[in-house]
Amino acid sequence: MAARRRYRSRGSRGRKHPSKGASRPAEVRGLQRIRDRNNHASQLALSVLEDPEALEAAAQHWIGEVENSKWPRVIEWFQNYAALRGNPFPRFSWQGQSLQVEPMHLPELPAEVLTPRTVENLMIEPYQVNVSMFSEAKPRPHVTPNSEQSDDVDAAALSETLLDAVWENPLRMPERLREVGSHLTFCGTASIETDYGDTGFFRVDENGEQQEIQGHTVKVWSAFELLFDPAARDDEDTWTWVGRSSFEDMDAIEEMFQGKEAGPDETYYPERLREMGAGECYRSPLYWWERVRDVLDNPDQMMGTHGMAHSIGRTLAPNQAVLTVLDVRPNELYPKGRTLIFAGGKLAYQGPARAWHPDYPKRWHPHSVYRYWRIAGSPWAMPLLTALRPLQQRVDVIDVLRQIDREYLAIGQWLLPSACRVDVNDVSGIPGRPIPYKSNAMNHKPERVPHVPLPRMLQGQ
Repeated sequence: MAARRRYRSRGSRGRKHPSKGASRPAEVRGLQRIRDRNNHASQLALSVLEDPEALEAAAQHWIGEVENSKWPRVIEWFQNYAALRGNPFPRFSWQGQSLQVEPMHLPELPAEVLTPRTVENLMIEPYQVNVSMFSEAKPRPHVTPNSEQSDDVDAAALSETLLDAVWENPLRMPERLREVGSHLTFCGTASIETDYGDTGFFRVDENGEQQEIQGHTVKVWSAFELLFDPAARDDEDTWTWVGRSSFEDMDAIEEMFQGKEAGPDETYYPERLREMGAGECYRSPLYWWERVRDVLDNPDQMMGTHGMAHSIGRTLAPNQAVLTVLDVRPNELYPKGRTLIFAGGKLAYQGPARAWHPDYPKRWHPHSVYRYWRIAGSPWAMPLLTALRPLQQRVDVIDVLRQIDREYLAIGQWLLPSACRVDVNDVSGIPGRPIPYKSNAMNHKPERVPHVPLPRMLQGQ
């Protein structure tokens, strides 16, 4: 009996109880503790949480943080976009609840002269040059082999041939690259997302049934639509997650997730989509981007707009919701990474990262991010028009000063008090001619108004 006790004692010491997690690495145990806390405000919440409600709370918290931090840059992007459209003078500001547009208020009489206007839009040519640079050299696909072995070289050559066959149709890459160049000039950052799944196109087979064409597609996302985690820097290795948001029709979203068969480690939540809604999307820069780009087509309408949220309501459209797709970096709990899809604030899907592949374990998101002037320490870049807009405004203000100098400033004039009783016929432009006047107790006399012309340097500029 004593020997049996000794044997059991040894067995209990040698066996690792699975409930205590002693066999798991320290990193996994640490992430498991973070998951057990169920804290949606943790920076790793989107990386470790499993509960749908906790993930929804975490996404709402962190996406809100990202969008709030974007607003100073968004105001600058709005100014660049308006300047490119030829209306650089209204000032945009965010008042916490609504985007405000402040036009210039001037006296009625000289308003026609004093109102700055774009004499010559000097930003169009740099804009056109930068956009054409992405396509005028006719870029072609290039695939780099994984190694110098003959098999990898042949596979790269075959991939390059296949990409070349679909480069212009159906991928339309030259057009996509021009779109990227356009976004980079006024908001500095853009992304091309490659989708290796369904194309969204259908064909009818021999039995008359529709079948979706499998392949890969590309989409372009602007800085208004992109999301980087708040701790992200310019180095992609510091990104914990990256995502993008867009407005989509609610019926199309429900149709997208109905009847989906979940694969390994995948979970669909079609029942949660019944509760999706637009929510407080009016706080999102994406919402105002959808509105402002339409209003800017008519500058007169924009000049008379104050607090556009009061006139257009709190949602973009009654049947639209924000669709957000987040890709999360792999970790010890999820070695394949994660893809989380939220529709109207509700979790619709979670599964392995879309771009993850065993042959490319470091590839966890499908975005190719482009940046114009890369800024150290920030995933957002400086756009071209941010540097050109002050120069354009300077040219326009100089033109206004020249016009004011010609039409409103005194040139060789005299100030004649009525008490001097000067005959206007005695005042002429002949130098040295005396002007008779009547003196009085107030010592009033004609005074010549000095004329200081605009500096020659200003005229030259």
